[in-house]
Amino acid sequence: MALEINAAYVQARFGPLAVTPNQVRQVHQSGPGAVITADLVSSRYQAHAPGELDPRQNARLVVFTHQDLQHLVNKQHTLDWKRLAQDATTALRQDMHDWPSAWFASATVVALRAALATEGFWPHTRTYITDGEEARAIQTLVFTPDPRVLMSIDLPALPQGPVMCEARLMSDRYAELTYAQGPVCTDTAPDIAQGLAGEARAVLNHM
Repeated sequence: MALEINAAYVQARFGPLAVTPNQVRQVHQSGPGAVITADLVSSRYQAHAPGELDPRQNARLVVFTHQDLQHLVNKQHTLDWKRLAQDATTALRQDMHDWPSAWFASATVVALRAALATEGFWPHTRTYITDGEEARAIQTLVFTPDPRVLMSIDLPALPQGPVMCEARLMSDRYAELTYAQGPVCTDTAPDIAQGLAGEARAVLNHM
């Protein structure tokens, strides 16, 4: 019988879990691009430094990022790891009803995410899947070679094959620096990622 991964299933598996102080400390110390994932196989949270997570798989879903932690730190004005872990756990429980759709992103989304990671773009936010007839995968990434540059990607979340993707390079204060739009598929994702990384380096030469 096929397993149905829906909001109730996610709540049952991950609702009782808590982020640990050691995990938020690891994300903080690892810097931009570090994340916490929800592992669908082991039913546990795991912290990853930039580059540790294989972006080609969907079993481990990015649910919390270094940027999310920075928001909590800014609110508290302190590095109380126990309290930060409690606040992170609360945030995850509030958001987990949105997780199921992100576990089933298309091969094109996965290929582009993996290609961008190879070029140094790692999660600044988790992936958001919009509602509606054409669900879209939207995520902001940080250019880990120089975190002053961010990039947002926006493309259809579910269709297989070529789709139109929008990419915006931004400063770390979210000022748009450049915009690109074009088709992407699993075969062309590496070339597109290389081009976007080149644009990021060109932008940095003028910052």
